[in-house]
Amino acid sequence: MIAGDTGRTFKIRTSVTETERAYSILEFVVDPRNGLNKYFHKNEDAHFIILEGSLHVGVGDRILDAPAGT
Repeated sequence: MIAGDTGRTFKIRTSVTETERAYSILEFVVDPRNGLNKYFHKNEDAHFIILEGSLHVGVGDRILDAPAGT
């Protein structure tokens, strides 16, 4: 794992160089109540699979609660 900000680490599971820039896969481990800052993608989609806990994610003007398994 690569250390990020306090309470967050990530690991590159599949890099863009392995997929001819088609996609990448990152694994994030985040302590409770220590999520990622708000950010936007302009040219690509983002997909999340929640393995443990839950994630509060903004989609447009909506805030969604995504529990483990979503």
